Amino acid sequence: MSAHLTGRFIRIATLAIVALLGAQAARAQAPAGSTLSPDGRSFLINKDLGNERWTINVDLYGNDPDDIINVTGNIFRADGGPASFVTCLVRSDSDGTLTDPDSFFRLSCSGSDACTTNAEACARDAWTPIADDVSVPARFFLPPDGIGAFLFPASDASHDALARAGWSPPRAPAVERGLAERLAAWARGAYSGFRTWVVKQRDAEFLEPRTAWAGGTTSRGATLTLDRYNFLVTKDVGPERWSISYSLEPSISAEGLVVDRFLSVTGNVYQPDGSPPSFVYCTQRADSTGTLSDPTSEFRFSCSGASACTATASECAETGWSLISDDITLQASFFLPVDGLPATPTSDPEIVIIGRTSDPPSIIVSLDGTSATTAAGTTAGGCNVGAECFVATLGACQDVAGEVIDLAVVRIGNGCGCQVVDPDPSCIGCGGGATGQCGGDCAFAVGDATARGTCLPFDYESEECACYAIAPGGEQTVQGCGGVIGVSCPDAGCCANDPRGSCDPLGGLVECPGVCVAGGAGCSSDG
Repeated sequence: MSAHLTGRFIRIATLAIVALLGAQAARAQAPAGSTLSPDGRSFLINKDLGNERWTINVDLYGNDPDDIINVTGNIFRADGGPASFVTCLVRSDSDGTLTDPDSFFRLSCSGSDACTTNAEACARDAWTPIADDVSVPARFFLPPDGIGAFLFPASDASHDALARAGWSPPRAPAVERGLAERLAAWARGAYSGFRTWVVKQRDAEFLEPRTAWAGGTTSRGATLTLDRYNFLVTKDVGPERWSISYSLEPSISAEGLVVDRFLSVTGNVYQPDGSPPSFVYCTQRADSTGTLSDPTSEFRFSCSGASACTATASECAETGWSLISDDITLQASFFLPVDGLPATPTSDPEIVIIGRTSDPPSIIVSLDGTSATTAAGTTAGGCNVGAECFVATLGACQDVAGEVIDLAVVRIGNGCGCQVVDPDPSCIGCGGGATGQCGGDCAFAVGDATARGTCLPFDYESEECACYAIAPGGEQTVQGCGGVIGVSCPDAGCCANDPRGSCDPLGGLVECPGVCVAGGAGCSSDG
């Protein structure tokens, strides 16, 4: 972040938060706690476990307390070393619910250092499993008086689209234990699973101090979670430590695709004097032009602050927040790792790409006698549409058969082209006919040109990936599925784990974001 932006942010935001907390001194006595964001979509938690400070968020989908996207945040160490990032997903066999403080969540959790490359690479490769089954009491996430009379706002267009498709929010099973049994379970060690998790993290490599940090005066870093929904940030701004999340949520577009959209910026600001940290919640202004794809662009936020909630979550969401500023400017680079987002790979302009992963993209090249040829020739003044043609090189394959098309008819240029529909994955398999590994960038030869894209699964039953090319100047169009919204694949498509993140489905116990691929034997199209 530039110096003038840093100074402006300190003046407008951090000093305003200090003043806000000073005005609410009576409510700021508790050294730790939690609260609910004004939109009812995120529980913000700041609590101590042993000699560590846990700063985490629980993000909800659709204002349903039983429908959790993920649990994300930071663990700060007592020795002042770099914070570790943590992210957890709720297991399908969890019966925890935020409406019952005595219930327990079962989570699958991973941890990571600050990302030293780009966000996509770290989402795919940088997360280390902590434990597949972490037991956490619901009360750890809640204010002292629980959730309260939680109100559900009217659904938005995305949720309406899901409802029309027959989807309804999944509900956690009711907790059927009686009070005596719950108290007995608590007496046997309610936090045992969570404390075991802490011990594992303390011994893990990503929590050990690094020489590079030892003499540093400023710790800063960011990363992208393994499900690719949260940009987690821990950076020092002036004398303060900011631990925040730029959060996304899955949504259904007008075209029926699963897309990610902005949810909020939430988190904590720590003061150097050790006073209670403040909770922060920001939404993007309508006139904000910031985009994470351009680190130099600027976001404009409306931000509010709060201290730890001393009542119910619902009451604090409604009355516990105070406006800091309606116009706070932050550079996109503040939310990004050192190398930002990777540039979108793009194919050479001589190649035309049509399709998406649920309908493997067709590849079209000019019928110029070099990249592609045909024995049928052309008709007078036009193309011999439908005649067989051959692409000289397609990844590892030679003289791949296609069909002649008129480029003008399909509105992608002039002249004649050779179209290969559904290229054989064996020709463009990543690590074979194409460069790259699952989830990463890839490239393969098409005649004298090069197609570039992303390595994604090509069959539900196979762990191998093929290179799905991206149109020149375009973006990867991926049909998402599964995950927290449980969207099915269209037609005969199957839902495979999306390798662009490192989310492990654990044999179906964790609802990882998926990508639709061609159907395979035994595939269930419901994701």
